[in-house]
Amino acid sequence: MVQINISPGGVPKLPVASARVTATGLEGDGHRDLEHHGGLERALCLFSLAQIRALQVEVHSVTPVTIVENASLEGLDW
Repeated sequence: MVQINISPGGVPKLPVASARVTATGLEGDGHRDLEHHGGLERALCLFSLAQIRALQVEVHSVTPVTIVENASLEGLDW
């Protein structure tokens, strides 16, 4: 785990030291559009730090959190 990211709704998401996963998603991470997001079927967005680095090599200006992921991860066999 490189970074955990939340927002009260929408973007930007900001890094936090820790967050609890609940039945409705990551605690503290909200959505402005509750008709299309949120609820019991809400997913957590995970993103690979290796992929972020690959996009940076292609000159995309992305960093952990700019893809609006809940967790930036490193070292997983995707």
